[in-house]
Amino acid sequence: MFRSFSRGYILVFLVVTALTVGYVLHRDLAGQYTFYQENEEYVRTMREQLRTLTAEEQRLTERVEGLTSDPVEVEADIRSSKGLVRPNERIVRIEPAETEAP
Repeated sequence: MFRSFSRGYILVFLVVTALTVGYVLHRDLAGQYTFYQENEEYVRTMREQLRTLTAEEQRLTERVEGLTSDPVEVEADIRSSKGLVRPNERIVRIEPAETEAP
């Protein structure tokens, strides 16, 4: 009686194990998990790009506001982009000294 009882448990265990393995293979759970991990990495990358673009947008918005409301900034932008100088004004360029490698 004890042998038939333990054979029944072994048989049930084997059937449950076979069904579990069949379910995992049928649903391709390993592939879905890999896909999930790849998507998580993509989402992280996109969030970082969003942060970068948001900071860039903020910087450009402040620049546009400065150019529309501050005449000194408008003049400085035009002068730097066109290379213009006022009368009797000199441009002094300071270049870093070249250092020799030891």
